[in-house]
Parts: sequence; C-alpha cells; structure tokens
Amino acid sequence: MLDKIKALLEEVEQFKSESMDELEQFRISYLGKKGKITALFADFKNVANEEKRAVGQKINELKNTASDKIEFLKQELSSSREVCRIRFEFAIGAPKNRKSSSYFFS
Repeated sequence: MLDKIKALLEEVEQFKSESMDELEQFRISYLGKKGKITALFADFKNVANEEKRAVGQKINELKNTASDKIEFLKQELSSSREVCRIRFEFAIGAPKNRKSSSYFFS
C-alpha cells in the first residue's frame, strides 16, 4: 500500500494544469467522494496494526500535498487569467464605462 501511495504522491507532484476544468477533474479524481484518496482511507482498515501509523501518515501527506497543489494551481490559473484580461483591455483600450481623466476647460 505504501508503494501505491508513493506512486500517487509522485503523480500529484508532477501534475500540471492548463485550465480550470482540468484542475477540477484532478481535484475530483483525488479528493472527491469516490476519489483515489478516499479509496485509500477505505482500504486503510485492512492494513496491519504495525503499519497503520506509517500508512496513515503517508495518506495524510498525500491528501495535504494534493490540496496544496490544487490551491497553488488555482491561484496560478487565476492570476494568469487576470494578466490576459489586463493585456486584452490594454490592447483594445479602456472599457467605455470608465471615466476619462482628461478635463476640458472653457
């Protein structure tokens, strides 16, 4: 079971996402109700008592790593989306609903 956890941990660390949809599918596949980590917790009851501590720590490490990776990628995708929006606004000009900074004197 430890080998399976290590393999999943390596998958999580290697994961890269190009879109929010892809990230959401990753989140569901690992942290969802029927996800891989939930399945590990269900199999945890079959682990020998001598190994429970080590296996439990590794499962928790996997869960925390997956959660941290998801949050990091969410922030990264959000910030890149914001940069694209700003570049687009700059390219087409300021939106029409913003007030002009120029004043006319009569």
